[in-house]
Amino acid sequence: MKKLIISDLSMYQTYSLISKNGNFTPKQYLELVTVVIYLLLKGDIFLLEKVKPIFIEKTAENSILVKKEVLNKALYYMDATVRLDAKNNVIFSLHGLYSKQILSLLYILLQDRKLLIKPDFNSVTFYESVYTSICNKLKLEQDSEFLFFLQNMRKKSKVLVTKSFIIIGPKNISEIELYSKYDYFDKEYCDNYRFIIIKSNDTAYPVGSYVFGKIQSDKVSVILYQNPECTLLL
Repeated sequence: MKKLIISDLSMYQTYSLISKNGNFTPKQYLELVTVVIYLLLKGDIFLLEKVKPIFIEKTAENSILVKKEVLNKALYYMDATVRLDAKNNVIFSLHGLYSKQILSLLYILLQDRKLLIKPDFNSVTFYESVYTSICNKLKLEQDSEFLFFLQNMRKKSKVLVTKSFIIIGPKNISEIELYSKYDYFDKEYCDNYRFIIIKSNDTAYPVGSYVFGKIQSDKVSVILYQNPECTLLL
């Protein structure tokens, strides 16, 4: 996927929905996630159906400085909070700084401007996890071309790729896999990570649930915690 082709009108509608705290269709929500990831990786986006320029007034909501770490955390929360209402629409739960970051990003895109940040290759594994997780939660098919694009970008990453860890602490959880960072998204390594449980006999933390942890200096052992700040031992 050398170029992401989307509708100019679709991006304008997405911008309006965020501005008005509206709900998304599952496909609109996934498209937004894809666009954010693609822009962070400096992918080329081509806007279709551009009959006339769409005017969006520059406001305090869309003129803030775009930062990688904040956008990465916005993606984290978009995955963590995604849910459907009774009409099968997605409730957009980002507020404050995070929604403003998304608005700023879309404003830049709709104004045909370039994003002035370096590609965030160190978070590609995280992006892939977020994309796959949201597709599963919304029961949407994954785009094979987009996944191939992410896999190619992953080759430029230097992040920790270990998937097998020795668990320090609870005996009922026997296998976990690295899911994403939790802090310092803009750095090569971070302090706190999020893990998905693969094997467990713990009723409070069954297979498929998430835990937080600190990877130790040996890079193969992990201390697990109850909270994302990693202050309460599991």
